[in-house]
Amino acid sequence: MNVESYWRITHSPASSPKVLVDYGDELERELNWPMRLGLTVKDLIDSDEPFMNLTGNNVVTLSFTVFSDTSLDTLARRAVMESLLAVAAYPLRPLKVEISGITDRYWLFAQAAVSAFDPLRFMEAPTARTAKTYSITASGFSQVGP
Repeated sequence: MNVESYWRITHSPASSPKVLVDYGDELERELNWPMRLGLTVKDLIDSDEPFMNLTGNNVVTLSFTVFSDTSLDTLARRAVMESLLAVAAYPLRPLKVEISGITDRYWLFAQAAVSAFDPLRFMEAPTARTAKTYSITASGFSQVGP
């Protein structure tokens, strides 16, 4: 069962903003935010324990699917192809995250890249329906506001 988005995720918010998810969009599931700590692990000769070193970089890898409907099947297929061109041009930029109903703060990743993108035209849908799956890799997380 799909869910309604209470999130707005904007890539490159200051220079050329691209809203990837907006309030009210239909999502495959609620967003989750898996974070991993940058860590270097090296096996040491004649040691039972490896050498572990924190790099200080927390990295979030976020993946989500956004659904949309168009009036004609040809428009849905065109949207799939045009989205490939648009996303391929997204540079490494900040990523702004907002939550519906929270106006005194937002969250910012200093750098983010759309590391994978998978647009799909649903053949079994009664309408001209598309799904766009984004995978984003981001780091440098902070809160802006109180």
